[in-house]
Amino acid sequence: VLLVSRHKSESTVTYSEALAHHADAQIIINTTPCGMYPECDASPIDLAAFSKLEGVMDAIYNPLNTNLILAARQRGIPAAGGLYMLVMQAVVAVEKFLDQEIDKNEARRIFAQIYAAKENIVLIGMPGSGKSTVGRALQKIGFEFIDTDEEIEKRCGCSIKELIQRRGLRDQFGTSDYNKWGDYAVYNQGKIEEYVNNNFDAVAVNYFIQYHLHLQLKEAVDYAHSKGIIIKGDIPIGVNRNSVDTWESPELYNMNMAAGAPPDMFAIKGQNWELPTYNWEKMEETGFEWWKNRFAQMSNYFDTFRVDHILGFFRIWQIPTEQEEGIMGYLNPSIPVHINEFGEKGIQFDYNRFCMPFITDSVLWEIFGDDAPWVKLNCIDIFDGWILRLKPMCDTQNKIQKLFEKGMFSEKIKWGLFDLVSNVLFFEVKGSNGTQYYPRYGMQAQTTFRYLDSNVQRKIEELYVDYFYRRQDGHWKYSALRKLPALKRSTNMMVCGEDLGMMADCVTSVMNELGILSLEIQRAPKIDTIEFFHPADAKYLSVVTPSTHDMSTIRGWWEEKPDVTQRFYNQQLGHWGQAPYFAEWWVCRDILVQHLYSPAMWAIFQIQDLFSINPEIRRENPNDERINVPSNTKNSWRYRMHIYLEDLLENDTFNSELKNYITQAGR
Repeated sequence: VLLVSRHKSESTVTYSEALAHHADAQIIINTTPCGMYPECDASPIDLAAFSKLEGVMDAIYNPLNTNLILAARQRGIPAAGGLYMLVMQAVVAVEKFLDQEIDKNEARRIFAQIYAAKENIVLIGMPGSGKSTVGRALQKIGFEFIDTDEEIEKRCGCSIKELIQRRGLRDQFGTSDYNKWGDYAVYNQGKIEEYVNNNFDAVAVNYFIQYHLHLQLKEAVDYAHSKGIIIKGDIPIGVNRNSVDTWESPELYNMNMAAGAPPDMFAIKGQNWELPTYNWEKMEETGFEWWKNRFAQMSNYFDTFRVDHILGFFRIWQIPTEQEEGIMGYLNPSIPVHINEFGEKGIQFDYNRFCMPFITDSVLWEIFGDDAPWVKLNCIDIFDGWILRLKPMCDTQNKIQKLFEKGMFSEKIKWGLFDLVSNVLFFEVKGSNGTQYYPRYGMQAQTTFRYLDSNVQRKIEELYVDYFYRRQDGHWKYSALRKLPALKRSTNMMVCGEDLGMMADCVTSVMNELGILSLEIQRAPKIDTIEFFHPADAKYLSVVTPSTHDMSTIRGWWEEKPDVTQRFYNQQLGHWGQAPYFAEWWVCRDILVQHLYSPAMWAIFQIQDLFSINPEIRRENPNDERINVPSNTKNSWRYRMHIYLEDLLENDTFNSELKNYITQAGR
C-alpha cells in the first residue's frame, strides 16, 4: 500500500513521484476532498498514466460519481464512489451507540434505495427524438422530471427558438470568447449576413438599443453644450481580447501578446492589462482606418478626449500571453541588445546563465523557506547532477496559475514560482536565432544579478541603462510620428495625452510639436530630481490634477506615508510645524485652490477630491473613495457616489464655496 500526499514525508510519496515511479499501481483510492461539491470538475490525479489499473475507489459521495470515477469508467475500469462507505458508517454508528445489530443485507438495501433516489438520468437528443416522452414515463415510476427547455422558457418568457432569435452569437453560445462559436469562430462576412437574415430579431434588438443609447447620449451632450459645458471623452489604449474588433480583424492585433506596464509606484511587479497589442504595421497599411473610424464616432459626443497611455503610440510594454506578471514584458518597438555587444563589453555570453531562470538551493530557500524541499522535489528537474530547471509543467507563469487554480499548491508557492520564472537577466528576441536580447526590467533586485561578480554586474548594468534610457529615443520618436500626426489630422477634437509611466524625452517633444496637452500630477513628477510637481509650474498646454482614477484620492494619499506628507505640507503648501495626521478639510482646500490657480489650460478633479473640502459631505473613510488599483484589475470601476445628485444640488453651502474658489481663480 502506497500513501500519496502533496507533502513528502517518510511514509508518503508526492503526486509527481506516484506518476513517475508507480504507474504500475493496480488500485487507486481517493480519500481527499478533491472533486467534492462544489468543485466537481476537479480530480486528484490523471488516470491515463496508470496502464495496469484494475479498480478505482473514491470516498466522496457528493456527487455520486466524481470526475475520478467517471474517468475510470470511460477507460472500462471498475469504480465506486463513497456512498456505500457512508451507509456503512451509519450502520456501525447504530450498532455501537444503540447496541443493535444491523443485517448487512438491510444495509445494502438502504444503499440501493438512496442511490436510486439520488442518481440522475440525463436525456440528450435532437428535437423530436423523444426526450420529453421518456422523461415523463420515468416520472410515473417515481423520478422527478425536469424539462430544461421548459425551465428556460419560464425564466425568459419565450420559446427556445424565439430566445435564440432574440440574442446574438455571444448569448447563443453562452460566452463572449468567439473561439468557442463553432462555425462562427472565424469572422466571415457571408456567414454573418446569412445569420442576420435568419435571426434578424436577435440582431435588430441590439441595433435598436444602440441607436437609442446614441440618441440619449447626444441629447445629454446637446443639453451640456447649451449650458456652456465642454464634454471630454476617453480613448482606452487597448481593446478587449474578445471584442468584435479582434474577431472581425484579428490581423490588426498581436493576439499572442498582452499590453501592460513595467513596475512603478502603482504596481511593484508591473501591470498586465490582458489586452492584445496593436499590429501597427498592418494598421498603417490601411491608413489607420480603424483609428479614424473610432475618432469619428467619438466626435458625435465629445469636444476633446484623453488618449489613455499615450506612451503606447511611441512604444508599448508587451507581455507574452504565456506569462502573467507585467515584469515579464519588454518594450515594443525597441532596439534590442545584440549578442556582439556582450563581447564588446568583455562579457562571456552564457545563454543558460543569462536567459534561463537562475535556480540554486540557496535561491529556493530564500524564496520558499520551509517549503523549499517540497518545491525542489515536485517542481524542479535536475540535470547533470547540479543544474536546476523548472519542470515543463510549471515553466511559465500561465502554467503555474492553472496548477494553482486546480489546488496543486498554496498561493505562497504560486508567487514563489512566479518569482523563479522571472529570475532572469535577458529575454531572447523571438526569431533572432539567438542574436538579440531584451534586458529584464529591474534585474538588479534579482538573485540572478546579485550572484554575478561585481565586474560583470557593472558591465551588464551599462547595457541595461543604454537599452532603457539612451538608445531608444530617436526610434520611439519615429514610431510615434508615423501614427499621431495622421490620427490628429483626422479629428477636430482637442487631444490630451495621459503621459505617465516610464517617460522618454521624445514623448514631451512630440506632444509639444503636435499641440497635445500633457497631464501633470502634483505627487508624481515626470523627472526624478524633484519629489513634487507644483501646479504653478505647469505649461498652458497641459492638464493639472491632484489624483487620477488609478491613484488614491488626496485624503487616502495623505495617510499613506506621513514623512512624505510632512514634506509636502511644509514645502508645497507652505505651512509651518507638524502636518495633521488626517487630510483636514482645509488641507484639501489648499491643494484644490493651488490647482485652480495653475496656468494650465485645465484643472480637472475627481469628485471625491471636490467633496474633501467639506467635512459634512465627504466619506468618513478615505479608502472608500478610491476607484481603481492598477495591480488588481478584477475590482476596477466599482466606486459609487455616496450621495444623490438631487441632495448635492440642494447643498448651497458646498456649491457656493466651490463656485467661489473657481470664480476667484478666473476659471
